[in-house]
Amino acid sequence: MNRQPVFQSQVPAGCEMYNSPKPGQDVAAIMPNYIQSGTELAPPSGVEYKAAMPTCIGLNAQEERCRAPQAKGTEYCIGHLKRIQKQAKAAEE
Repeated sequence: MNRQPVFQSQVPAGCEMYNSPKPGQDVAAIMPNYIQSGTELAPPSGVEYKAAMPTCIGLNAQEERCRAPQAKGTEYCIGHLKRIQKQAKAAEE
């Protein structure tokens, strides 16, 4: 008995799998990182993106919002909390 990939052995004779390559069509082994010609972006769903984990409201060195997870009970990450504590200690001295 010859070995066959599972997708070939389960397809009835005379049928082809959905979205399978046509004979003579080139198949890429990797997924490209760019939009190829002939493709379209999916339309927006209208659902607002909400992160699964709330992120820090502080700003990083490039003035972009920090994306680190928030520390418990605060709106800042551990790094920004330590920076705030350090600045407060320096202001007291």
